[in-house]
Amino acid sequence: MDSAATRLDSAVRALDIHDHACLIYETPEQQTAAIVPWVQEGLACGDRILYVADTRTVDRVRDVLSAAGIDVEKAEATGQLSIVTERDSYLRTGTFVPDETIEFLKDAEAKAVQDGYRIIRGCGEMAWMLNGDPGSERFFEYESKLNDFAATHRYSAL
Repeated sequence: MDSAATRLDSAVRALDIHDHACLIYETPEQQTAAIVPWVQEGLACGDRILYVADTRTVDRVRDVLSAAGIDVEKAEATGQLSIVTERDSYLRTGTFVPDETIEFLKDAEAKAVQDGYRIIRGCGEMAWMLNGDPGSERFFEYESKLNDFAATHRYSAL
């Protein structure tokens, strides 16, 4: 692993409760370099992981995690890992409303804590915003609210 990849791996693994990192990548390989160690660390720590994938990448996310040695089927079956789409989360009502998404995350956090998890790790692909879905112009508002949410809840975000 080159030094940049090693630094990214270390930085992603170090994310913990109250942390929120917004990573921008240009290639699927760069995305994989971030999500694999982040999911591995969360599973090892016994955290619940909520991965919001773009509708077009759900299968790719499962394949990438499996190729990295993660038993995705088992993690999903136990409820430790959930892979959902933007339509299940950000765009549940057809329009992106930051406060509604934060409520969705609050509910997910409460369920994770109720189920005995230390924290919930949320990972959200945001490429869907480029499609011009209603409300997508509110991305920066959401990121700000997500910072506030992460700072005060049992939550970590990538």
